[in-house]
Amino acid sequence: MKLLQLTALFLWIQVTCEAQYLYGRLERKYAPEEMKEDVAQLYGDLKKNHPDLTRFISTGVLQKAFDSLRSGLTDSLTARDLYYRLLPVLSRIGDGHIGINYFEPDRITPEDAAGYALAYHSPFDSLSLCFIGKKIFVRDHRAKHKRIPAGAEIISINSIRSGAIIDSLFRFTFSDGYNTTFKYFFLNYRRPDGLWNHVFRSCKSLHIVYRVKNIPDSITVQGKPAAAAALKQSHPQKMPFLEFKRIDAGTACLKVNTFEPAWDTADQRMFAMVLLKEFSQTSHLILDLRGNNGGRQELMLMLLKSLISKPVRPVTFPEELAAAALPSSADTVRINQQNYIKEYQSLGWEQVGPFNTSYKQRLYVLINGGTFSAAAIMAYALGIDKRAVLIGEETGGGRNSTTAGIMFHNQTKYTGIAYSFGLVPFMATYPSSETGHGVQPDIKISYTVDDYLNNRDLEMERALQLIEVDKRKGE
Repeated sequence: MKLLQLTALFLWIQVTCEAQYLYGRLERKYAPEEMKEDVAQLYGDLKKNHPDLTRFISTGVLQKAFDSLRSGLTDSLTARDLYYRLLPVLSRIGDGHIGINYFEPDRITPEDAAGYALAYHSPFDSLSLCFIGKKIFVRDHRAKHKRIPAGAEIISINSIRSGAIIDSLFRFTFSDGYNTTFKYFFLNYRRPDGLWNHVFRSCKSLHIVYRVKNIPDSITVQGKPAAAAALKQSHPQKMPFLEFKRIDAGTACLKVNTFEPAWDTADQRMFAMVLLKEFSQTSHLILDLRGNNGGRQELMLMLLKSLISKPVRPVTFPEELAAAALPSSADTVRINQQNYIKEYQSLGWEQVGPFNTSYKQRLYVLINGGTFSAAAIMAYALGIDKRAVLIGEETGGGRNSTTAGIMFHNQTKYTGIAYSFGLVPFMATYPSSETGHGVQPDIKISYTVDDYLNNRDLEMERALQLIEVDKRKGE
């Protein structure tokens, strides 16, 4: 999703300076035969190296999708055009870790910034929306004059009906298996840059038809003029690994923002303080994994060791990778896969035991569609421990499998489209009969429009209700 958000910075315009990096990405056209070779290269890499390529789509159906894509390449296209044709095909694989992009932000030149910067911001910037099923509602509209009332249902945008808008965007985005909560998470809790770019192709204005109490109305929302600025993406401020909040003397909330690589002194001190001091003073702990898109397995497993009361085995690996002899030196991908698994096993990560000071009381785990990758594995592992009650919605990360660990990176020969995918299949030790979905909550939470308008936190509310009941029972 991060890659999708970057693309809203650029607009196709007529510039003839081939020295500019973005000229080759947005304007230069490639012959059909060149693009067909690039598509064949990408598909070949997937077939050879992706360990779970056809878990959610049959070999024949995937082959047909790529054949159809290649046969449809009859005219010269830009790298960006080919990128848009690749997305719906790759989305059908059902792998949320697949990454693809047609440009690299760090390679943008000052000439690019002068020639390719949009003259306007996204018109979605003035809107706060919520997406429920196939419907879109307005949470807020920041405008000086006519505003769309909060709670209004959007019927269509630029003549595209709401359900078709959501379906169209979902064709361009990736998730594990048949999961949709991961996609809804980014619609409801992140900037809608992917929506603006993929469905509305960075248009300047949105003609919105909406209704309030079954009375229709319409408005045109314009993107505000953009000040001249460099195109390079600014690096977001690092999120702290953990945030700890005491609710009362015996109740606390531990928010786990990310398992990304950053692990600085502040993170280490917070973890030590929570493990060595706060846990001993807490009888009811709320663990918030919502919006945690994952990161490093070892960081997740370290935290897991502080929250379990008995050894658990969250994942296993396919026998053909875990027990097979190392292949020839020419097969570097298979060597990297097996080395990763052997190191994982040698460090004792398959069978994870608790710390001496681990938290052993009641645990309430909040999850949603943004709980992905390592965070989804953690939610599953805490379920194995049998002390946790999972509250929220199906995780964005797969329940039975996810493919990550180390990544395969390559770039197409002609159009220069970069792509990546995971090489290590993490398989659930106790697989569910329901395939292609995330970890399911014990207590399911669904939001209404009014919940969004009132900024309610239903998962937290439910956890606190359960805690009050447990306290009355003396638990």
